[in-house]
Amino acid sequence: MSQHPTPPPFSMPMFRECVPEKLRPWIYIVQAFCFQLGGCVYLGALNEMIGGRAIMREDVMMCLYSNLAGMAIYFPILFRMKFRFSNRFLLITSALVLAVCNWLFTQTTFLPLMWLLCFIAGMAKIQGTFENMSNIQLWMTPTRDMGVFFPCLHVILLTSIEVQAWYSAFFGHNYHWYASHWFVIGLMMLVVTIQLFLTRPWCPMPQRIPLKNIDWLGAAFWSLLGLQIAYIFNYGDWLDWWHSPTIRTLTGTSLITLGGCLHRMWTKQQPYFEPRMWTYRNLIPILLLIAVVEGLLASEHVLEEVFYEEVMNYEMLTSCSLTLWTLPGILIGCLLSWLWLKNGNSTYIS
Repeated sequence: MSQHPTPPPFSMPMFRECVPEKLRPWIYIVQAFCFQLGGCVYLGALNEMIGGRAIMREDVMMCLYSNLAGMAIYFPILFRMKFRFSNRFLLITSALVLAVCNWLFTQTTFLPLMWLLCFIAGMAKIQGTFENMSNIQLWMTPTRDMGVFFPCLHVILLTSIEVQAWYSAFFGHNYHWYASHWFVIGLMMLVVTIQLFLTRPWCPMPQRIPLKNIDWLGAAFWSLLGLQIAYIFNYGDWLDWWHSPTIRTLTGTSLITLGGCLHRMWTKQQPYFEPRMWTYRNLIPILLLIAVVEGLLASEHVLEEVFYEEVMNYEMLTSCSLTLWTLPGILIGCLLSWLWLKNGNSTYIS
């Protein structure tokens, strides 16, 4: 009977010797929470932001979609960045970029610049989160069992979403919606301080892999396409859809952008998204599942928001405080996912 090879002992060589071994992975979990609590737009202070900037709800939502687009488009090159730069460099850079984007966001009222800042902040956010979690994966599951890793990861992700909404509502109610940005800047300075004083430069690849043959223009095309589609669906109802010349023009230009994306995908030797990705067995079912689940969750959130604001007349802080009761459900759901997905070789988090 075949036996699985014994995995190497877990270690985090980027830390200085003065940091206790058992404390090191927990420091990276704290840093992961710091990045996930960050961003560049905080919906808990949505009403305060709309009133303070004299903008529409759709403008703020476009900031959120820009943030999500930045995270999505940057995801394919996370490993390339990890194998090119040191762990310390990536975390410090991500923290500083996120801090600067938060500060600049409070200084401008120009919407395209706000969207750009949110896009860049999304890239920094996912880079920082990935760099933290990838370095403690073997601590969570020495056999790299994704049935263990992903439920643990989602505890951090989903918990941070609820906590972020609550603290931004708290700051917006008691102080100013700018306070959320200054709070995140403080978290990023904490990450920088930890990296400067407790770690040293370390890269998992002795021979650094250069950032060659990355289709940056293709990434720009796909980013633009995502933002164009988000703009159409975000502002479509407000602008009366294709009765608006803006929506008609943007629809035409998005088709041109799509053509550019497909042209680079089929003609470039190493495109940003390869054509064969559409042949992956589980890709289409996963995309359909995400679309259905997101549609159901969106309906639930819309009904919940209408009930809280229009029926019960709750302010945002009260609504966000009530949603904190979802945290036990998040933990139970992740536990059930772990029990369902784990295989016989899974190990508990030590």
